[in-house]
Amino acid sequence: MKTKIHIASCRKIKAANKQNALDQDIWIDDVDLLQIDYATKIELPKQNFDAVVFTSQHSLKAIVALKLETKKCFCIEGETSKLALENGFNVIATAPTSKLLAQEILKYDIKSILFFCGDEHLEEWIFDLEEKNISVEKCVIYFKMLIPHQFENINGLMFFSPSQVEAFLMKNELKTVTPDFSIAETTAAFLHQKGFQNIIIAKLKTEESVIDSVINYFRK
Repeated sequence: MKTKIHIASCRKIKAANKQNALDQDIWIDDVDLLQIDYATKIELPKQNFDAVVFTSQHSLKAIVALKLETKKCFCIEGETSKLALENGFNVIATAPTSKLLAQEILKYDIKSILFFCGDEHLEEWIFDLEEKNISVEKCVIYFKMLIPHQFENINGLMFFSPSQVEAFLMKNELKTVTPDFSIAETTAAFLHQKGFQNIIIAKLKTEESVIDSVINYFRK
């Protein structure tokens, strides 16, 4: 008889994905460690921009909800770029991290961009663009609040953003040998920075791929 594996997820998981794991005797304890509040009204800058940038699916969801028209865009690949395409955005280029996305933007004749973001976001990639005389205007369109939660007797962890890592550490001790499954390189880099050592990055930047990496790890 297989031993049931207990995996903590720092956000809610789709029912079908949880069942897929459960079929492999992997039980996912999924708890939202972040509360996302979308802006109900925003005031866009009056100047024109060559393109807009999305580094989070939350910024896209906020824009879609507000039904704002946008120009061509650059996106983080995976769920963010998928959502952009599904909602009719003209996606010019994608990249796995914001740092690499900046390098993609530099390949085009772009002089100014509008960055739709949360109240907490990475700044380094913006500096890379500004050093090349590309102006970056930020428009905060959603807000994050950490929700601490203590997990018990877990065999592995699933993270989908650096903020989830911060929320997890508020009530849980770090165990460096525990496998940590990350949706992308940015989250994995933050995990490493915080002292996590056994980090597995999903092949694709989707929830399904993270689940697959958990199953493959424990059911080899």
